[in-house]
Amino acid sequence: MRRVLAIVTLLAACSPTALRYVNRAGLAVAESSIACDWGDTRWSASRGWATQHERNMIMGSTPSVATVDMYMAGSAAAVAAAWAALPERWRFIAWGSALIVQADAIAHNARTTPICGAL
Repeated sequence: MRRVLAIVTLLAACSPTALRYVNRAGLAVAESSIACDWGDTRWSASRGWATQHERNMIMGSTPSVATVDMYMAGSAAAVAAAWAALPERWRFIAWGSALIVQADAIAHNARTTPICGAL
C-alpha cells in the first residue's frame, strides 16, 4: 500500500493538472475508507462488542454507537479540512495519511466483521 502511494505521488508531481486529479481521487478514496471503517466499527458497536474490541485508544475498547458516529464523522471532516487547507502540492499528506491508518483498521476489521458491515 505504501509503495503504491509513493509511486502515485511521485507520478502526480510531474504535472499540475494530473496532481489535481490524483488529489481529488485520493481524497475520495480516503473518505471512502473512513466510511468503510465506520460501517464495520458501527456494526460491532451495535452488537455490543460481543467477540471483538476497538483498538482506537481515543474511542476506548467498547465505544457506543454514538461515540463511533461522532469520532468517524469528525475524522472524515478533519481529513477533508486538512486537504482543503493544504496547497495542491502537499494535499497528498492528508489523504495519504488517512489511507495508511484506514488500511490497517480495515484489515483488522476484516477478521472480525463483514467488510463495510453497516453500509
